[in-house]
Amino acid sequence: MNNIIANFEEILAFAKNYGLPHEKKRAIVREFLQTKILCLIYQEKISQNLFFVGGTALRILRGLDRFSEDLDFDAGEINSVQIQKLIKIVAQRLQRENIAVELYQNTTMKKSFYELRFGNLLAQLKLSPNTNEKLMVKLDIESFWQGQKRETIFVSRYGFLATIVTKPLEQMVVEKLAAYLGREETQPRDLYDLVWLLSRGIKPDLNFAKKNRLPSDFLERARKKFVQEQKFLARYKTKLRPFLFDEKRLMDIDFFPKLVENIR
Repeated sequence: MNNIIANFEEILAFAKNYGLPHEKKRAIVREFLQTKILCLIYQEKISQNLFFVGGTALRILRGLDRFSEDLDFDAGEINSVQIQKLIKIVAQRLQRENIAVELYQNTTMKKSFYELRFGNLLAQLKLSPNTNEKLMVKLDIESFWQGQKRETIFVSRYGFLATIVTKPLEQMVVEKLAAYLGREETQPRDLYDLVWLLSRGIKPDLNFAKKNRLPSDFLERARKKFVQEQKFLARYKTKLRPFLFDEKRLMDIDFFPKLVENIR
């Protein structure tokens, strides 16, 4: 028996203290694993050049009130060989704790995708009747952005401790806006995260946007895209609902164009 199964009630108690909905046990298990993996990554010296970004970074480091599925990183100056070695070390450490995990990877010139698949864990926790169902934590690591600023944040969650490298929120909102504009199919989580950031007075780092060749009118483009897609809002909210702690917050995304207009 591994320590996740043995300590499941303690994990749920942590989650309750963090204000997470008790009924969403699968999402809680995933967040526990995300946090554990993240802390294992940042125990390695090479990770001090790895920027933790994206929705899960907003969740774990900044208190975003939704669950997030993937661990996203900006590789900075770390190359693909170093990344591969780092993720293999993490998988090996999990296996040493008697946690059944399989590592899959797909690497391109600019991006590395890794999947840590936890076999039979959901069934052992009685969260799935299917013993073949695997819980997956995906890691996306890319080298794309220029001019990153480095911030470090101390994390103490689920009994894990680590100092995590990330970026200022002003740069992360630029990355979120770029993701929203760049996707062929809008992901409602991008809209929700942007509303969460903008409603807290976070303004995009325009120098960072310029350095990364975003169009000068990227804010207006984002506003117009939302207006054009309003007919899809009901579908977006349905897709977003399972990730929210409080489903009443679904209405927040309606305010996106107003928040963009208010940026000065």
